[in-house]
Amino acid sequence: MLLPLSFAPAWLKAIAAANPLAYAVDASRAIFNDQLADPSIGIAVAIMAILASIAVTLAARAFGRAVA
Repeated sequence: MLLPLSFAPAWLKAIAAANPLAYAVDASRAIFNDQLADPSIGIAVAIMAILASIAVTLAARAFGRAVA
């Protein structure tokens, strides 16, 4: 997370591509470097929104079962 993936070996790049939080880190780097037009920001926002909606849905179902 602290080093750019350009320094990583190919096998680690493949693992990072499967990790949704890697996209958030890329977007954070772009924002901190004042590159607000970077497409990684939109991709990260979309992925995080999807993950958040999945988490809220699962939490609501679990809460509904616990209360019932």
